[in-house]
Amino acid sequence: MVYLFLDACYEKVRQDGQIRDAAILIASGVDPVG
Repeated sequence: MVYLFLDACYEKVRQDGQIRDAAILIASGVDPVG
């Protein structure tokens, strides 16, 4: 794998009847072929 892109964002989610912030992690990789 030539490139690895990592990112995260926070979204509000409902958990046990309460609204909380939760992190969503995103990983994307690109190899020489594309």
